[in-house]
Amino acid sequence: MMNNRKEDYYTNTVEDAVSFERYHARDAYYDDRPTQAECLQEEFEANLNCSKCGATYKDIDLDMFTCFCTVCKHEWELEEEYEEDY
Repeated sequence: MMNNRKEDYYTNTVEDAVSFERYHARDAYYDDRPTQAECLQEEFEANLNCSKCGATYKDIDLDMFTCFCTVCKHEWELEEEYEEDY
């Protein structure tokens, strides 16, 4: 009769195999370092301000390359440097 249990060659029991798997998968699941895309997004948000009233990213609506300030109702297009990243 064949044994259908999946065992790791470093362990003797299934419980040890599960423990081994959790230990070695920890870095993949708990890596809280930001990705490059997240860093670029944070930089974009920090640098996007309304030129009329100085409103920050949270007060600006984006539609592709068009920005709309919800505070002073100013509308403008994004600069070319951001369009290249899209």
